[in-house]
Amino acid sequence: MTTLYAFIGDGTHEDSRDSLYQFIVLSDDAPQDIVAECMEDSEDATVLTVTRVEMDSIHRATDRNDDSYGMPDGHILDLVEPYILAWGD
Repeated sequence: MTTLYAFIGDGTHEDSRDSLYQFIVLSDDAPQDIVAECMEDSEDATVLTVTRVEMDSIHRATDRNDDSYGMPDGHILDLVEPYILAWGD
């Protein structure tokens, strides 16, 4: 069975919903090689680390084709493609 370890895509903040910026969301149990690969182009991205439960919830939201997903501190992930999902075993 594969496990979702990272989401790379766009998002916004509840205080400024009219602008999108890049997000890298990593699960706290992500293997180091996946973390390193995801962080290669992270200089302009907002990087968040979430629990396994939260990452599984993001996975379910992408499966349901939800338009957005609320994150801590008022961040909102844009779940309209394109985005990248990083999987592992």
